Amino acid sequence: MAARADPFLTDVEVPDYKATASLVDAARREHMVSQEVAVLIFAPWSCYVALVIAFALPPQGWLWSLLAGIFWVAALLVARQAYERHLRGGSPVYKLLALMVLLSCVAGPLVGMHIEQRKMASYWMHKKGVTYRDVVPTKPADAYQDASILDFSAGTRLDLQRTLGVRSPGSGMTYCVAPVIDTSSPSKHVNYFAADVNCCEPRRSFLCGDTAKADARTGVVLPAKSSEHAAERWKHFFKAAQQAAEVYGWELPERPIFVRWFEDAEGVQSELLHQGLVETFVQCFAGLCAAVIVAMLLVCSGGTGHFSLVSWTVATCCNGDLPRPMPSLGPSALQGSQKNSGKRMVYFLRGITDFTVTRGLSHLLALQVTKYPQSGDVVACGLPSVRCVRFDLLVMLFRLMAVAVGGVEPRNFALLTRCGFVSRVL
Repeated sequence: MAARADPFLTDVEVPDYKATASLVDAARREHMVSQEVAVLIFAPWSCYVALVIAFALPPQGWLWSLLAGIFWVAALLVARQAYERHLRGGSPVYKLLALMVLLSCVAGPLVGMHIEQRKMASYWMHKKGVTYRDVVPTKPADAYQDASILDFSAGTRLDLQRTLGVRSPGSGMTYCVAPVIDTSSPSKHVNYFAADVNCCEPRRSFLCGDTAKADARTGVVLPAKSSEHAAERWKHFFKAAQQAAEVYGWELPERPIFVRWFEDAEGVQSELLHQGLVETFVQCFAGLCAAVIVAMLLVCSGGTGHFSLVSWTVATCCNGDLPRPMPSLGPSALQGSQKNSGKRMVYFLRGITDFTVTRGLSHLLALQVTKYPQSGDVVACGLPSVRCVRFDLLVMLFRLMAVAVGGVEPRNFALLTRCGFVSRVL
């Protein structure tokens, strides 16, 4: 069958599809089918989501810890089974699946424990803790060390004239404290402090929590031992209270109680739960995006972790026909060399056999550019996998590279990928 004319190209004929049937079939055999790509994305992501939820949301306890451990061991077994299937001669997808599930086994628990320490530990402590009502600020703090919520008596307020904010050199955060006092019986012995971060100046403008509300006198206790994050935060507040005691002449107990000052404690618990759930959702969505990116990079690399070209198709289609059958070049030909064949000069960019996965996007710039000195036409051809990127992105990259290597803006431009013909006027 004669070649069909492409109305979008000038003086360029696109060959019949049958002329490159063997090339297309070979390319299809080299690439994973869409079902395998879906497995590479959703199987590791499912393990990641299960581990994040198991480590982040449940309360602390041996039963929930055991359940999280079972999820983790199950994910490891999935990775092991996939890798053993690969060793027995299975598809390369099993090797990639084992690698991605193993990454999920590492990332899932780390992300889950991060959410648990910063959000959910405080929520569960307040949910299960003890609530004390009509607490007098002059009563020793040792009597309420097991408290999660303190509802102070009438006449309790914050002394906003004697606040202090201490900036931490390491984290850059300002730890703010203000004494909780009883207006009916002033005392130099301060047992309770309203505390929070980044809500005050060094000695003024304490705007933490519901300070501006006159009816607020409920303190949500900041725990000292519920997690490493809570313990570190409590130490910073204690240092700020010690400095405030030196400045204002107070007396401190061995373990004062720091609270977040609110009007409604139940609203605070709902806020902590909401923040924990939102962060869990965000991290799970981020894991999905990461799974898609990693899966596509591994597919483009052929599962080796390095981007390589099995065969590059050469198109010489300006002012003439595309060659039949289509010739191919191996990776060894991509050595930054120049070949002069009389009418045209063929430029090969440097090979990409040594680019690692972390530089995955670099392989998009590797292509062959053919310049015709007489006509000024430029053709750029070759791409490891057209499925990995959008065509309009290829158009932009090829145009830039054609100008950089060929020295002219291409008038007639035909793109031929390993997976078949794509002809467009650029």
